[in-house]
Amino acid sequence: MQSRPAIDSTGGDTGLFLTMGGQVFNSSNFQVTTGTDDERSPDWSPDGEHLIMIANWGTHPALHIAARGPDGKWSAPHPFTIVIGSDTIGTQIGAWSPDGKYIACGCGPGGLVVAPVNGGSARRLVSPFPTNGWAFPQWSADGKIIYHVSEDSTGRATDVIAVPVSGAAPYVVVRFDDPTRPWHRFGFRVRGSRIYFNLGDLQSDIWVADVGRK
Repeated sequence: MQSRPAIDSTGGDTGLFLTMGGQVFNSSNFQVTTGTDDERSPDWSPDGEHLIMIANWGTHPALHIAARGPDGKWSAPHPFTIVIGSDTIGTQIGAWSPDGKYIACGCGPGGLVVAPVNGGSARRLVSPFPTNGWAFPQWSADGKIIYHVSEDSTGRATDVIAVPVSGAAPYVVVRFDDPTRPWHRFGFRVRGSRIYFNLGDLQSDIWVADVGRK
C-alpha cells in the first residue's frame, strides 16, 4: 500500500487532500484540511497519525500539524511554533525524524533547525552552507544525518548537503556544477545509502504547421 498527500485548489477554498492508492482504499480521496490557507509539502509522522505541512508559503510561511483520530477524521491543523532560546523564528518546509520526536526545518540562514515535537527549545545546526531557501530537509533512516538543498544568492540549487545531528561539520554529498543541466526541480529523497533526484531538461521541441482555410 502506498499513499501520497496532494493539493486540491479547485473551487473557492483550498484544502489538503490525501490520495490513497491501491486496492484497499480503492483510490479514494480523503480531505485533511479545509479553509483558505494554502497548505502544501506535507510530511508523514512515522506512526502515520500526523501530517506536518507548510501553510501560506508565498506570504506568511508557517508550519501546521494535523492529527488523525481513532475514527479516521482529521483534526483542524494547529501551528507548530519553533523557538530558539527566547526567539520565535520563521519557518519553512519541515520533515519528521524517523523516531517521530523532532522536526527539521530550513528556518532561515545559518543552518538547519531541529525542534522537539512535544515542545521545548530548538537548536540550530550551524553550517557554512546556505539554508535561506526552502532547504527541503530529509532525514537518514537512522536519524543521525539530515540532508538539505543549498541554494546560491539567485535561488539556484547548487548542492545537497549532509548535516550530522551530532553537531559535526556538514559536508557536500551531491554538487550540481554542470550549467547545461541545472537542477530546477528541488525534490529529492534519501533511501538507505542512495539519494534520488531529477535533473531538469530545459529543451523544447519546435513544431511547424501549415495553416489554411476550410
